[in-house]
Amino acid sequence: MASPNDDSLVTDKVQVASEADIDRAVDAAKAAFPKWRDTAGHKRAAIMYKFADLLEKNVDKLAKLESIAMGQPISVAKKFILAPAMIWKYYAGYAGKVAGESFPPDEDGTYKIVQYEPLGVCAGICAWNGSHVLAAWKMGPAMATGNSFILKSSEKSPLALAAYGDLINEAGFPPGVINIVTGAGPVGAMLARAS
Repeated sequence: MASPNDDSLVTDKVQVASEADIDRAVDAAKAAFPKWRDTAGHKRAAIMYKFADLLEKNVDKLAKLESIAMGQPISVAKKFILAPAMIWKYYAGYAGKVAGESFPPDEDGTYKIVQYEPLGVCAGICAWNGSHVLAAWKMGPAMATGNSFILKSSEKSPLALAAYGDLINEAGFPPGVINIVTGAGPVGAMLARAS
């Protein structure tokens, strides 16, 4: 990964996901989905709130990583970390509150019920600019409604999102519920084709 400031090498240690890595992420997300789907909404919310708190607690570290990757001033990078914390809290408030609907019987006596079900494994691809906000907008609602998730960060700014791994674990997300992969367009294409 090159610095946007002067093209100097920042790191050559960022893994580019292979097809096997994508398959492992999909398998992990599929395996984790039933347990997360069946986790009570208030418990999902507690984990999401804790993750948001960890984003706030680690804002300096994450902002520094984002600044290195994007060339963004740290003061701006902090705002792009704190805003997602608020987004996570917003969606945590919905966990367990997404109810179905019922309608009174029609003339034919049919009683109608709408029940919302989690989709299963969801995926999101983040652009290099504003990746934290984009990740929160994609992952927050998926987590609140009981889905598992695979996030592909941009190859141009993967450092801070890669650091989410430890925070995800510390927050208490079960293994495989959130998976993060890195790489350029071909990795996103592999993720989009995965089944």
